[in-house]
Amino acid sequence: MPMVFRADLSFIQEFSANIIDKKNTLQVRFDILNFTNLLSSDWGLSNVFTTTQPFTNPSVDGDGKSTYRLRNISGKLIDETYKPSATIFDVYRLQLGFRFNFN
Repeated sequence: MPMVFRADLSFIQEFSANIIDKKNTLQVRFDILNFTNLLSSDWGLSNVFTTTQPFTNPSVDGDGKSTYRLRNISGKLIDETYKPSATIFDVYRLQLGFRFNFN
């Protein structure tokens, strides 16, 4: 499979407070998953095989030898090995999280 470069980006900020002589913290976290796709819609995309079975079922010619034909997909012969995938992992995602630490 072709190499895919994806990068995630996180921002974390902690806020501290002394409550009843104990230090407690609130952590706010903002994540951008597949940050490269946020920068450009052509980046951070993966590919999948066009087909895993490029040949049709074999038949036998007059001499008893197996013959194969290239598979037609949507009425045309296969001309690409890979095609872009369309999954949730191919688009950027934003995520916000909170964590309160008791001490």
